[in-house]
Amino acid sequence: MRIGIDIDDTITNIKDDLDEAAYQYALSLGKNPSREKLVECYNNPNLNGIYEAAFGFNEEEIMHFLTKIHEDIIYKAIPRPNCASILKKLKNEDNDIIIITAREEKYHENLLKRTINWLNNNDITYDKLIINAGTKEKVCLSEAIDIFIDDNLLNCKMVESVGIPVIKVRKGEEANCCDDWLKIYDLIYQIKPQNIG
Repeated sequence: MRIGIDIDDTITNIKDDLDEAAYQYALSLGKNPSREKLVECYNNPNLNGIYEAAFGFNEEEIMHFLTKIHEDIIYKAIPRPNCASILKKLKNEDNDIIIITAREEKYHENLLKRTINWLNNNDITYDKLIINAGTKEKVCLSEAIDIFIDDNLLNCKMVESVGIPVIKVRKGEEANCCDDWLKIYDLIYQIKPQNIG
């Protein structure tokens, strides 16, 4: 199988740290942020730009957040429990691991080098890294991805729309929704396409 996997809040678990940082940043700007609105935005499968929608960040404000605050958090993050060992196991079982991240170079200094360093320093097994993947469904098609794993509902919806099964990395009761990498491993083999050995 060719397994496509996101990094932020999929391999890592940084949602709470990012949410709190964005909330505090919104407060520092004199906005009136609402945690309830943030939850609504996260649960909207048609929404991209969660923090802009939830906290009303303009282009300059979101640029500052992503280039300064967000960047500091993502490079200090550690992998979710069992993620590194599960990825190694999947690779040992002859699967290809394709890291597909929407991290954009315009928001991150030395993005490729720093991301590779982070993956290597955290013992993340992978065959290929793709950055600037804004339209993940197109990347998944071009890379012949068999199963895609991501936390973002819009990404999952778009990848599903082109016929690729997804696992949503989040708490919830809906199908193929899980944030435990031991269970994600089982899900991969439960939902793998039938034509793959």
